[in-house]
Amino acid sequence: MDQAEVAAELWALRKAVAHFTGWPETHDAALETFAGEQMTSAQDHILPLMEAFNALRERLDERSASLLREWPSLRRHYRADTNRYEVRGLMLEVEYYDETLAHLRVPKVALPAYDDWGNVLRWRLLENVPAAFPFTVGVFPYRRQGEDPTRMFAGEGGPWRTNKRFHLLSRHSPAKRLSTAFDSPTPYGQDPDRRPDIWGKVGNSGVSIATVEDIEALYAGFDLTDPRTSVSMTINGPAPTILAFYFHAAVRQSLRKHPRDEGRIEISEGDCLQPDGGGYSFS
Repeated sequence: MDQAEVAAELWALRKAVAHFTGWPETHDAALETFAGEQMTSAQDHILPLMEAFNALRERLDERSASLLREWPSLRRHYRADTNRYEVRGLMLEVEYYDETLAHLRVPKVALPAYDDWGNVLRWRLLENVPAAFPFTVGVFPYRRQGEDPTRMFAGEGGPWRTNKRFHLLSRHSPAKRLSTAFDSPTPYGQDPDRRPDIWGKVGNSGVSIATVEDIEALYAGFDLTDPRTSVSMTINGPAPTILAFYFHAAVRQSLRKHPRDEGRIEISEGDCLQPDGGGYSFS
């Protein structure tokens, strides 16, 4: 029996006891086991329900119990008109509701209308709110404000050609929202090759990527560690490999950036990646 099923049975037992006794209880108290005078004064038809609840309560782990205890306060939090949250030491305040043209107030985050513990726990374990595990809807509580939800989509030929397209698309925006399309051999984990089933597809309808150096060239001139830079990729099978390429590209870029900022080396990012390339320009 998983934790959500345990919580659902606990909810049913607790509601049955409350039905017979009429005891008013807070949400936190309802998760505690029955003890003392509650047990000794219980009628014969109620005592087995209490004992079953106590036995089953031991199977609910502390993390699940904590998620259930937080539920009432979480609902109150997402019903407030404004909310405050912290990102990288900066305290931000956002309006929780947006108003439509019909003057309807629409919440930015809508919680399910669950009361029973089973559904609540299953939702919190599998989906949950933004910025909470398992992060199915993002790592921040709310979307960035004051920024157009633009995606800069490109992918054609080799990495340098697509890089030029990215810079063209993003030249007027302080936020770089790069969306990458790959050619058909790349998602299948195939390197460029003269094989008949690959040759005609290399760089066609997407960028061809085979090495970490290709990824470096693809995103050259963009600060991959800047909070205003985000990169999405249309990829499937080799996604872990492409993601590892991306992380390595960001690390290498940062290692080059530090001595350049300190004036210890004087070379452009383009010349670093493309020696004797004639001073590649990102403008």
